[in-house]
Amino acid sequence: MNWQHVENLLFKAWDNKLKLLSSYIDVSLYKEIEEQIPDSIITIESVFSIDDIKGFNLEPYFIDLEIIPFIGTLGDTVICIGFGSHNTSKIFYFDFDFGCIPFGEDDLDQFISKLRCKTEEVI
Repeated sequence: MNWQHVENLLFKAWDNKLKLLSSYIDVSLYKEIEEQIPDSIITIESVFSIDDIKGFNLEPYFIDLEIIPFIGTLGDTVICIGFGSHNTSKIFYFDFDFGCIPFGEDDLDQFISKLRCKTEEVI
């Protein structure tokens, strides 16, 4: 595992931590995810530090898929970023029940740009 590469990928997430924590994901913007999970929104609860990530048991789920969790959500699912040669910077939804589902975003900037403010949240 190249931790420097992971840190470089996640720098923008840490730099936007307050925005991430004050946001939620509108599932209707992501057709593949909307078709596979019952939720209409995904509430962001935490942004993991590099120490948090290093403390996770990343085997066998994440390393084989070449993804690293960086956001924790309400309901114990995580948002991950790809670190492999085929998926670097791509964003994924990971749930132990539904598996790994790509958001279809090629980078963190695209993902962040589609977030909705929690004060606008409609349940």
